[in-house]
Amino acid sequence: MVALVLLMHGAGIRFWNYTLYTAAIAAGVLVLIDLPQPSDDAAEGYRVLWTLCGAGTSLIVMLLAGLLARRTAGTPSPSV
Repeated sequence: MVALVLLMHGAGIRFWNYTLYTAAIAAGVLVLIDLPQPSDDAAEGYRVLWTLCGAGTSLIVMLLAGLLARRTAGTPSPSV
């Protein structure tokens, strides 16, 4: 059930933010992979947690890249 909810949210936010879409799809797939050979819920939770940490890191990097691009675009180029 958790995997279906994650996949549904991934499909719903696909056009809003690609990073969150990828994180939701990856978390859903990680939960589905665990179904044939179930492990404890802590291991499954750690997989989803690290997926979300990676998505958060990519959001921060993209934010910083956007700020850097805006800053360099606003600086006039020196005339030679």
